[in-house]
Amino acid sequence: MQDLKRLFEKYKTEYLKRTKKFPPLYKDWSCFKKLSSDFNLHSTRLEILSTLVLDSIGEQKSILDVGCNTGLLATRLAMQLTDVRIVAEDLSEFQTEVNNVLKEIFSLNNLTFRQKDATGESTEKYNVIVMSELLEHFEFESECQKKVVKYAKDSLDENGVLYITVPYQDAIPFSTHLTFFTREMLSKLLEDQGLKIEYLEYLRSNQMKKHFFVKCT
Repeated sequence: MQDLKRLFEKYKTEYLKRTKKFPPLYKDWSCFKKLSSDFNLHSTRLEILSTLVLDSIGEQKSILDVGCNTGLLATRLAMQLTDVRIVAEDLSEFQTEVNNVLKEIFSLNNLTFRQKDATGESTEKYNVIVMSELLEHFEFESECQKKVVKYAKDSLDENGVLYITVPYQDAIPFSTHLTFFTREMLSKLLEDQGLKIEYLEYLRSNQMKKHFFVKCT
């Protein structure tokens, strides 16, 4: 993430100027503070995901990031894969508008940020899909959680690859986390929706944060 962080530092003044019009996200959390938090808290996880996607892309030419949040992963991939179409979706219309400021500042013409409800129907196919730190925000095996998994599965093309990360059990006890996954719970959720698990690994992204990384087809 260091290459992206250096570029952001270069354009920080412009970003602050253009996001000043947006109200705080959470209490006193400005758009800048939230983005900075993602750089600091999630950089290792995003680096691992970037490496996995880059290793999978080959001749494939489309990537979907489901629940992209601040869009750092999609932004980094768009910088590295300039000939690949990348779509990054988030439920929040507000976050999507903020993310488009970052896209415009970096002139990433191959990247599209759009507002999308991932419990809806899939209308496009992608070669590589990433869904990172999203499933824990739903009750386990709720209809909404199942629909999000189905949306990702239905968006995969015939030879596509889906990468998923979730926190390991209660390793990241945010108030918005409604499912604390064990290996068995995560396997059941994905396999019940017809996904084939290629691997499901437990990784520690730093001293405090632990995640499951999953590759599905």
